[in-house]
Amino acid sequence: MQQLTANVWAEHGFRGCNCGFLVTREGVVMIDCPQRPTDARQWRQIIFTHGQPRYLVNTEPHADHVMCDSLFPEAIVVAHQGTRQAMTNHTVEAFCKRISELDPEGMAMLDGYHVRLPSIVYESRLTLYLGEHTIELINLPGHTPWQTAIYLPQERVLFTNDNVFHRVHTFLHEAVPEQWLVSLEAMKRMEADWYVPGHGQPFSDRAYLDQQAQLVRQWIATIKESVARGWSRDETFERLPLLDPYSPESGGEDRAREIRRMSVNRLYSLYSGR
Repeated sequence: MQQLTANVWAEHGFRGCNCGFLVTREGVVMIDCPQRPTDARQWRQIIFTHGQPRYLVNTEPHADHVMCDSLFPEAIVVAHQGTRQAMTNHTVEAFCKRISELDPEGMAMLDGYHVRLPSIVYESRLTLYLGEHTIELINLPGHTPWQTAIYLPQERVLFTNDNVFHRVHTFLHEAVPEQWLVSLEAMKRMEADWYVPGHGQPFSDRAYLDQQAQLVRQWIATIKESVARGWSRDETFERLPLLDPYSPESGGEDRAREIRRMSVNRLYSLYSGR
């Protein structure tokens, strides 16, 4: 865990997404949660040393961000309305299967476990005020259409969500690529000293936002070119150059190939109309 400011912490050591929290005099605002119950148990202990959890912001609906929401019943869950809608497709059975694979020890912690949907949703922007802090939730589509960035102006910290993969392999399996580029430009206009990506270590150099944008542009251009040449989806995948310079967080080359397959499937469907 890394302390970024007097009131903001971020954790990039759990398997799955990064999570973090803001401490105010009226309680704690959590950003996402660990996907493994054993990590969530450790995270609870850390959170409660700083105060009572008041809000839990889900930045997107993917399982690694939301799978353990129900293990933090004290916090009100907040998310984009599209995230809530997407989460209605999750099932306890699917989550438990994933937990059994990733965290067998955590299966013993699932008494009363359920898929917990957000109880507060927003469409474009939402501002929370807690203690002396302003917490700005902003829909910045990209990795999914429903991404939520969390900007903490007093702390000069921006939680970028999965619109930024810092020096790890980028997923585009539900991407809206052109909007992703617009969102990265919007992030550059925010006054921040720290950026907490969805995956990878927090960073201070906003120039990495341009590097992330360049990768998205390369994906767009490469898939559009393959469609223009009349290549099939499978041909596109097999002929695809290695666009991402970084490795996945886990799984090695097999995992990288799986991620590329998912990304090709998404973008090929977008640009071929099939």
